Amino acid sequence: MRSISCFTVLLLLILPGCKKDIPPTGKLASGVVSDYSSDGVLTVQVSIFPPVTPQTFIPNAPGGNASFTAYDLIASKLVYIDDFSVKASYPSIFIIGGVPNTHTETAIPINTQMFSSQPHTIPIGILYKNVDATTTPTITTCRLKAVHYHTGDFINHTLTVDKISGSAFSMCLVNNVAHMKFQSPTRYKVLDNGYVEIAEIVLTGDTGWTLKSLPLNYYFSDFSEGNYPTKIVAKCNGTSVGVATILSGHSATICFKPGFKHVAGRSEILKIYGDHISLNRGGFFITEMGDLNGFIWKDGLGGLISGDLNAQFYKEQNGSSSLHNL
Repeated sequence: MRSISCFTVLLLLILPGCKKDIPPTGKLASGVVSDYSSDGVLTVQVSIFPPVTPQTFIPNAPGGNASFTAYDLIASKLVYIDDFSVKASYPSIFIIGGVPNTHTETAIPINTQMFSSQPHTIPIGILYKNVDATTTPTITTCRLKAVHYHTGDFINHTLTVDKISGSAFSMCLVNNVAHMKFQSPTRYKVLDNGYVEIAEIVLTGDTGWTLKSLPLNYYFSDFSEGNYPTKIVAKCNGTSVGVATILSGHSATICFKPGFKHVAGRSEILKIYGDHISLNRGGFFITEMGDLNGFIWKDGLGGLISGDLNAQFYKEQNGSSSLHNL
């Protein structure tokens, strides 16, 4: 996983459709485009700190499990933000904004002065408990429900924040993250059994995990021609560990039974072969990760990470393989 930077520069966007609540001289800063809440004096919208992606796995880490969200605010006159009322997953989120989380709502002191028409971003740090075998994978949520503030005349106000504009991005807690990288074979060669190596996949990670199924997309690049494989086999050190016999269009899913285990701290190479594939001279055959709904694995504690979770949260950059027939 990428390390999380605390107070990095926010991405700035001007939100369409907010003019009725925001003075013409003011612009609402935001990391993502979403709805907003306003009471005519104060306007708020959820944002996010880069480089955290909108949805991502949060793995156990020696330095602590953390993410950041942020809320962008703008006021039509001088106001003083007193506190945020926040609802967060309990007990998986145990600290939010430096305050212990409760199972109801947590009041986070803000104590910030805002001048008229000047956007302000308030970061909220979130700390997660380490997952164990009974809680992995756990999806956590965090939502700003109300902003308590007072104006210069010392009149107290409560801005009730709706679900869309107040909900931070969901996070999924796991024991670790499956790391894999596609790389190209050394050369194009048809073996005696008709197999051709089309890709190599390197499995890494400081903690163990188990690969259950791996979806692939494959296709000929421009001006390349040949025959698509009739079967795809994965081998490790010459031993077959997975196979895909049902190929649909330009995709297939390799099934690993009972599962291929990555050993913590090591690096394994899976060689992917296509049966009866052919490639014209000078052509390229590309192989890459397929539909993440078909990607299934178990983390080091045995938590099954199914395809729908990967489609929502898995953001690892896997690269691709390019087989070239010289």
